[in-house]
Amino acid sequence: MVAYDRTLLTKVIATGDASKFKLRSDDFLKNADIDYKLSTRVESVDVKGKSITLSDGTTLSYDKLCIATGTSPIKPRVKGIDYSNVFVLRSHNDQEAIKKASPNSKKVVIIGGSFIGSESASALKLQYKDAIDIHIVS
Repeated sequence: MVAYDRTLLTKVIATGDASKFKLRSDDFLKNADIDYKLSTRVESVDVKGKSITLSDGTTLSYDKLCIATGTSPIKPRVKGIDYSNVFVLRSHNDQEAIKKASPNSKKVVIIGGSFIGSESASALKLQYKDAIDIHIVS
């Protein structure tokens, strides 16, 4: 998983190429001396010892710990959440799937009235006008 500027993803949800919207390039992170690990879970936190253990067995120490777990979408536990016509928007692959499905859609419901949800609704409406009914549930 790569961090994307999701506000930009929403603006091109119906038309654009979102693969270009990484928040920071690999070179930027390397030059800033930032080590990042993709597809790795934190298995445990040792607050007293000031360390974390990762799913690959690596242990990292820290002086301060910031928990910012925004990389995985939170899906509500409701029937149908895993159907093929239910999407999340976190990456350019998600945006591509939504873009592909949108022209065949008559009604779209967006769960979440945040900035991301509102921008997605706006971009879809601008692209498809009256061909799609859009509802935001917040």
